Amino acid sequence: MGVHAVGFAKPLGFTDAQLFSTVHGSAEDPVWSQDKAPISRLADELYATNHSGGATARRAITATWTRLYA
Repeated sequence: MGVHAVGFAKPLGFTDAQLFSTVHGSAEDPVWSQDKAPISRLADELYATNHSGGATARRAITATWTRLYA
């Protein structure tokens, strides 16, 4: 388990299954509640667009925030 998981996720109440999902799964995994899945999805999209340039990342983030606040 990485330092960020120990330092941040565990104290915030992440389960072992959720930590596993952050590395090996997706926001669609059943370990995420309906209100937490969009946050996991945003993290996935930020990771996926990290090297694709600013405009692509901004589009992904905007789409996710739009879904969160719909």
